[in-house]
Amino acid sequence: MNEKLDQLRRQLDQKTTEIESLMATEHGMGSIENMDPSKYERLQQDVEELLERWEETTQEQGPGGMEDTPLNRLIAERFELEQIILASKRNGTTT
Repeated sequence: MNEKLDQLRRQLDQKTTEIESLMATEHGMGSIENMDPSKYERLQQDVEELLERWEETTQEQGPGGMEDTPLNRLIAERFELEQIILASKRNGTTT
């Protein structure tokens, strides 16, 4: 079980990195691998705020209320992973 949960967490981290990379590209910030640490920290904060706003919006409007963009698709995939992890913790199982 822990191995499956660890795998899900790695996938969640990878999806978060994909979101950070896409946001950096969209904002002309370059590659996150070469980014100044202070800029990367700010990017991470922006991503966290975006994730929170996305979740609030989907709760209010439903998943169909979001524009179909590459960024929103990545966020939806990340959110789904997060829900699987939370459900697995609550149930003590992984699917």
